[in-house]
Amino acid sequence: MNKFFKVASAATLVVFGAQAHAEVLIDDFSVTQVLTVAGGATGANTVGTGSASDALHMIGGYRDIFIDNTAASSDAKAKVWFNPNTPLEGNGNELKFSVDTGDKSIARITWDGDATSGNFGNSLNKSFAGLAGLAFDVTSDGGLGGAKIVEIAIQDVSGKLSYVDFQAFATVDPLHDDYIHATFDFASEFTTDLGFDWAHIGGVQAIVNLDGSTKSLDFALRTVSVVPEPGSLALAGLALLGVGLSRRRKV
Repeated sequence: MNKFFKVASAATLVVFGAQAHAEVLIDDFSVTQVLTVAGGATGANTVGTGSASDALHMIGGYRDIFIDNTAASSDAKAKVWFNPNTPLEGNGNELKFSVDTGDKSIARITWDGDATSGNFGNSLNKSFAGLAGLAFDVTSDGGLGGAKIVEIAIQDVSGKLSYVDFQAFATVDPLHDDYIHATFDFASEFTTDLGFDWAHIGGVQAIVNLDGSTKSLDFALRTVSVVPEPGSLALAGLALLGVGLSRRRKV
């Protein structure tokens, strides 16, 4: 397993006071979407209405997918769907992207608060201040052997970037439907432009098959979120413990 990955335990996040921060959901992939692009072409589409109901499932209420398939001879497909083989942990909603051997297809998934397909705008206007890093469930396979396969970039409203690249890996844990829960810390693992404004985020983007490998690739994401600092988690845990003790005394 890639050395960048760190297993993170599941936690219930509750906000108690100004110092405790709740996680921010980027996408739970329960809003379906399919994009198929023919060989030698590019294509894009957007789902979502920007409504409060869509914003419950994906940040900003929109998701854009763009596929560059100009160097490929076969169709490329990105599909957001419900996997009937629901895993033991997490939900069965996932984004899948596949590349055939010999083809070079690159996908961009963008959450930027607008319905313009294929762009990386900065209309999201969310705050990640006080949050510690990006957490996601991910699986990939295809023998890319350590190549940089994914870049996740966060853009502030002035256009400055904070980003992290991570490598391909093959998951081996069938109890989790071959998914790994991984986290990347903003402070230590992201490369961040000087003066980046964490309080005013304009958009988030994931690029899959970053290096444009022509080896086969099967990649999937399930639930992406921005998580609090450990201190905030501890505060929330202590508050929950206090509530529990208070209730026991009243019994």
